[in-house]
Amino acid sequence: MEYPRSHVNEDVAIGLCYYTTRGRHIKCRIKHGVGSFQVEEIIRRDILGDRGLYLYRIFKPWGVSSREVEESIKKYGARLIGRKDKYSDAWIHVVSKTRIYREGYTLVGRIDETYKPEEIHIGNRFRIRVLIPPGEDMDDVLEAIRRINRGETRVLNYYGYQRFGHSRDNHIHGYKAIRKEPPPRLERIKYEALQSYLFNLSINNLVRRGADPPQTLPLVGYATPSTQLEDLLGINREEALKLKKHFFMLRHAGYDFYGGVRNTYIRILGEISIARENEEAILEFILGRGEYATILLRELFKPLRPRQQGF
Repeated sequence: MEYPRSHVNEDVAIGLCYYTTRGRHIKCRIKHGVGSFQVEEIIRRDILGDRGLYLYRIFKPWGVSSREVEESIKKYGARLIGRKDKYSDAWIHVVSKTRIYREGYTLVGRIDETYKPEEIHIGNRFRIRVLIPPGEDMDDVLEAIRRINRGETRVLNYYGYQRFGHSRDNHIHGYKAIRKEPPPRLERIKYEALQSYLFNLSINNLVRRGADPPQTLPLVGYATPSTQLEDLLGINREEALKLKKHFFMLRHAGYDFYGGVRNTYIRILGEISIARENEEAILEFILGRGEYATILLRELFKPLRPRQQGF
């Protein structure tokens, strides 16, 4: 498979170095106001019953962060099953040990407390309005969508957009911090930024060698096999062991970066639809849990100035 190279500095700085489709940079803007970025959680209905925790559906308005929602539901002993971008209108779900009678909480059913969030929440349905200047040519976007819908290309599942603070500076701060013994108690997101960057680096190294990345790649942690780190990150055994040790030492700062795996390609459930309406392109699609619409939009529109364009 051919992977066109990205030359967008903002992207390359956080490891988003390749596309999977060809096309020009489109002058567009996302997240430009209330109603422009809508997301709805999709949950498994087959596991609902009449006993266990209460599962509620609530609305998270534009401009309210998941952290703020978490604070507001603490008094009910409730928790979120998924996190959403601050600048989105989102229909989300919470689980609670007690019945909530507050307005705005719609009871979906009850669920056994042994189920984990990832077993309840299977995906997200998006409806996104993208501002497009009059006369802007959309042919490349339409062709990319056709290729994806026909299964001729798979979109690389980079770990970057929609993660506040996952900038070049933050992954550098994370790298510097992780090398100290014992590591300082920085914001967790600094270390997550580094973990994300190393995941992106793994994808890039494979593509650069002319290989198609496998279905999953590791999220680096202290349990990641050293041989994998050596191969994917292009480092020697000593450096791999040091990296694992630094992640292990983070346990003393209260963080447990055991490691795991992440999908290398975005799981698009169904087809992407697009319609032009005046100065907007309206896109609708469903993604698997934990995957970001902004990465798919990056592939379609290839923003030249991501931050200014709402990415």
